Amino acid sequence: MLIVGLVLVTLLAGARLLPGKLPYLVYAVASLLLPLSNPFPDRPLMSVPRFMAVVFPAFWVIAVAVKRRRLSHSLVIGVFCGGYALLGLLFMNNYAIF
Repeated sequence: MLIVGLVLVTLLAGARLLPGKLPYLVYAVASLLLPLSNPFPDRPLMSVPRFMAVVFPAFWVIAVAVKRRRLSHSLVIGVFCGGYALLGLLFMNNYAIF
């Protein structure tokens, strides 16, 4: 639910940052509704993070926020690199990630 919350907050901010891009925001909200409306407990590879990775308008909003100096470029790079390193460490130690 943490990842869905982050994507949802990003998309809510995107309504202000991308005012002319309504079709993309509708696509992103529809992409959020699909995994939330029909959970797949018996199929672990169909996890919510896999569905959220392709919601490109959320990453687009982050890029626009960095470009307009609302978010620090170093902060965004640090968060993404830290998450990547954490996921790599969990994978190498054979822990379940999601």
